[in-house]
Amino acid sequence: MLAPGGTLARFLNHRLLDDEPLAALDAVYRTHAPETCSDGRPPSWRHDDDAVAADPAFAQVRSHTLSGTRIYTADEWLGLVTTLSDHIALGPLRLNRLVDALRVVIDDDLGGSLHVTSRTHVVLATRL
Repeated sequence: MLAPGGTLARFLNHRLLDDEPLAALDAVYRTHAPETCSDGRPPSWRHDDDAVAADPAFAQVRSHTLSGTRIYTADEWLGLVTTLSDHIALGPLRLNRLVDALRVVIDDDLGGSLHVTSRTHVVLATRL
């Protein structure tokens, strides 16, 4: 429970890939894990700053979106996606097959790396 005068801080992170690498990765997912999807697309959730602003328990609600770019090697990208809950739910055998297929596409078809735009939406509010 957040004490009065404390600060609520909510961080919502997502990564975006360009269309070509996203399409290449999506093809792998359709074959190896059609019930999940590749990371790197716009999020399905929206920034719900209004819900925090409408809550009478909070004041001074403010939000910011931070952006940056990064080049991920195949190892870095695969290390990231294997931590996502829908990927873990595939189980070790299917996840390993997915990772192996993604590695081939990233290394052979996409030049060994992915250019990724990262966005973090931050909501801050003071508890009354």
